[in-house]
Amino acid sequence: MITLVSKDAHQISFPYGDSLASPTHPAPTVFIETGVAIFTLLGTNPHDWTRDTLSFPVGVTCTAANFLRGIGSASPASFWTPLNNEESGGGGTIVAPVSVSGSTTGGDGVSASGTATIDLPSFPIPPPFGLAVDSATVAHSTQAGQPVLQLALAVFGRCTAFLRVSYTAHLIINSVQIVADPGGGGTRTL
Repeated sequence: MITLVSKDAHQISFPYGDSLASPTHPAPTVFIETGVAIFTLLGTNPHDWTRDTLSFPVGVTCTAANFLRGIGSASPASFWTPLNNEESGGGGTIVAPVSVSGSTTGGDGVSASGTATIDLPSFPIPPPFGLAVDSATVAHSTQAGQPVLQLALAVFGRCTAFLRVSYTAHLIINSVQIVADPGGGGTRTL
């Protein structure tokens, strides 16, 4: 499994509309986290996909019971392929039939036929490459103690590196009263 190198994320939250909300049973909260995840997934097969998953925490810490729903999305943000991964195409020679006709300055007809060998120039062919985000799912992780975004990623071709994805995670978390200061009896809504 590939690992997260770093992420730059921003988060907003707002109450999820519920006409039955009260101070003792507050409405759930919607958290939206958006950012860029940085990692490295290298292609290893010149003519096929290399697949892996990347998982990392999003949102806020909460229990599995308080995590109601999550939706994730992601799109490729950058990749890299070295220039020395080019192949050459074309080149070589071709033998073509040649037929010419005309006349001399004295008016006599002239014709000739045969074959000619023509040198064809070679040209660079970029290496085959591709990248994909096959899926983005959000689920609660007991180990992380919060929701986790899991991305199924793929890269096509060899010597191609998939480096960044732009992602968004939408989370609905049930608000609960928790003790913020056990000694002072204060509470806060999460």
